[in-house]
Amino acid sequence: MGINSPEQLDLINLDRAMDIYKERFGNAGNFDFFFTGNIDPEQFEALAAQYIGSLPGSASRETPQALAIFPPQQVNERFFIGQDQKSTVFLRYGTQAPYTKEEGRAVGYLSDALSIILIEEIREKLSGVYSISASGEASRAPDSQYGLSIYFPCSPDQTETLIAAVRAELQKIVENGIPEETLAKVKEKRKRSYRESLNRNTYWNAQLTSIFHEETFTAEELFGFEEIIDNFPAEAVQRMAAKLFKEEQALVVQQLPADFNQENATNEAVLEESMP
Repeated sequence: MGINSPEQLDLINLDRAMDIYKERFGNAGNFDFFFTGNIDPEQFEALAAQYIGSLPGSASRETPQALAIFPPQQVNERFFIGQDQKSTVFLRYGTQAPYTKEEGRAVGYLSDALSIILIEEIREKLSGVYSISASGEASRAPDSQYGLSIYFPCSPDQTETLIAAVRAELQKIVENGIPEETLAKVKEKRKRSYRESLNRNTYWNAQLTSIFHEETFTAEELFGFEEIIDNFPAEAVQRMAAKLFKEEQALVVQQLPADFNQENATNEAVLEESMP
C-alpha cells in the first residue's frame, strides 16, 4: 500500500505485469491447498489427481524474501479531485514488530472495539459521518508488522474536525483502555462468529492453514475457543493501542473536491500543523 504519484503510475508496464502473473502462477509446486468438509477420501483423491496433479509445477519451493516494504508513515496528503461535494478520509497507524499470537489477536479485538466506539462517538454523537469503520492487520511473514486503518466519508469542511475527534478517541484508549461494556460486545460478537464458522468449516480450514504455516495451537485453542475469547485480557488490547497509536507512525490521506481549494483557502491547514 502506498501513495503513488502520476509519474510513478506512468512507470507501470503491462507487459511486465503479465510476466509477473505468469511467473507466480506458472509453478503450482509453490501452492498449498486446504480442503475441509464432508469429503469422501477416495473420490477426493481422484479429483485432486485430476485437477491439482495436472497443474504445471516442479518439486522446488520458493522461500519468501523479506523486502522490508512497509506502508508509508509520517505522511499527510490532501488530494483535490472530483466534483461531488464530499470528502473521504483514510488514517493508518502501523509498526514493525515481532509477531506474537497474543498481539495478533489484540489487533483484531482493538479494531472491533474501535469500530463500535467510533460509530457511537463520531457518527451518533457528533453526527459527522454516515459510516466509519476500523480494520486491523497482523502479518507474520515475510515481514512482521501490525497495522490499523480507519476510513470515513464526510463533508469537506469537517475533515480536520473529525480527524481530531478520531485522534482523541484513540488517545482515550491508549490512556484508559477499552471500556468494559464495549469489550464485552466484541467478545460476544467473536463467539457468535466462532459458532457460525464451526458450521461452515471456515474455522477448521483457517486452523489447518495456520498450523501448516508454523503457528502452534493447543487442543484447548482448537476446541475451546470460546473460553479463550472470554479470558482474553483487556490489558493486551490497551498495550497494542499504545504500540500502534503514535503520530510518527501515522499515514493520513484526505480526498477533497477539486474546487474546495479555491473556495476554502482559509481552511487549507497543513496536516502536519494539526498533529500533536
